[in-house]
Amino acid sequence: MESLKLFAECENRRDRMVNGAAVGIAFTFGLIASFDVLDMDTSLLTLAFVTVTGLASILSLLFRRRRPVAVGIVTVVLGLVSPLASGAFLVALLNAAIRLPWKAHTSLISR
Repeated sequence: MESLKLFAECENRRDRMVNGAAVGIAFTFGLIASFDVLDMDTSLLTLAFVTVTGLASILSLLFRRRRPVAVGIVTVVLGLVSPLASGAFLVALLNAAIRLPWKAHTSLISR
């Protein structure tokens, strides 16, 4: 069975484990933040919007190796509207700190 093109960069078992751990950590932190922020009387439409945007942010982590800046921007923007995206923001921030050269860091901070 042919592997998905989305996971083409996951060449070995370690890469798949790291991706799974990143998504799992992001989901866990986001779920904790969601339970803390959202009330029991939250409307169904708001809950659906928060869930969809949070899951989109978490799924964007699968592209964090190829496009760390884009994933960071997506998670920040989605994190403004969804507490579920807060865990993905933390993972994307750590990923950008690891993968980007120092010149890219200073250009992101100075803007």
